[in-house]
Amino acid sequence: MQESKPLANFNETARNINIDIIKVLTLFFVVSAHFLWNNNFYYTPITCPRMYVMAIMRTFCMMSIGLFILSSGYLMHQKEFCKSHYVKIKRVLLPYIIISSITFVAKLFLSKYGIFETVTLNNFLSDLIDFRIIEHAWYVDLYIGLFLLIPFLNKMLSNKLQDTVLLIILLFLTALPSLLTSPILILSEWTHLWVITYYLIGAYIAKHDLKISQKLSTILYFSFLAIFAIMNLFFTYGKAWEVPGQSDSFGGYQCTITGVLFFLMILKTDFSNLSDKVKLLISNIAKLSLGIFLSTFIFEKIFYYYLNMYITDTTAKLEWYFVIVPTVFVCSILMAKFVDVIYKYIDKKFLSFNNH
Repeated sequence: MQESKPLANFNETARNINIDIIKVLTLFFVVSAHFLWNNNFYYTPITCPRMYVMAIMRTFCMMSIGLFILSSGYLMHQKEFCKSHYVKIKRVLLPYIIISSITFVAKLFLSKYGIFETVTLNNFLSDLIDFRIIEHAWYVDLYIGLFLLIPFLNKMLSNKLQDTVLLIILLFLTALPSLLTSPILILSEWTHLWVITYYLIGAYIAKHDLKISQKLSTILYFSFLAIFAIMNLFFTYGKAWEVPGQSDSFGGYQCTITGVLFFLMILKTDFSNLSDKVKLLISNIAKLSLGIFLSTFIFEKIFYYYLNMYITDTTAKLEWYFVIVPTVFVCSILMAKFVDVIYKYIDKKFLSFNNH
């Protein structure tokens, strides 16, 4: 077999293909989770095999946001307090503003068809600032705060023993409350720190290079996924989705365990056999992660509006997953690429002084 010629645009030393693959998979998990949200899954009793499948999908996909934060911790654990770090916030803010503007225009034109709620130009600025134009923009709000803290969070890491104790404390404060709900045993007000927990876990993995094999992390991941899926089916059987103690929330113990194990599983996998063309494609998609995430909102609103118009039975929509989710994903990639072109033009034309 002839060895593929390296592509000039793909620099394997500059990109971590394992992290890029995690980002691309995470994006697909997000779109998959939104499939459930947009199809009345949470209001439908789980009483038949199709609903069992959707319940398992719910258990599987909810680790998605945690994977984004883990990736940030892994990649940015060496960032220090300096101007160059904070200048890079434009990579978050500018795409957000561009995609929000496009989404707002779409709302103005499509609200008359019932796809979006009615909006007025007078509300644009306030909705933009409050992250209300795009339903998924809450993540931008969350990430901006994390981004501002990153240099200081990195300073919290010291030696392996101290870092291990720090993570244990954070897990006690953020993940454990979803397992034990008694206020006597749990400091439940600290669960909102789950973002910090995920970031520092990712940073810990990068800094201390955990000695866990790909095989072991794979076995552990699928074992815990199976256990949690069975548990959630048991708790929710015969009624709409409801598991105790927020155990399946982003910061809950289920998502924390499966998210970290999945992250380690992909991180430890050898992808050296992938062709340079495939690596380049994956990396180019990963670079557009934020844009893709925000762009999904428009296409989900449009596609699910018509799906729900013609198919009202939640269980009958399952096969449409294989049509709508890939379509939303591809359309979002194309829109994110278009936005990236606009972003690069604005950055070069008006913000280039920040690059020096």
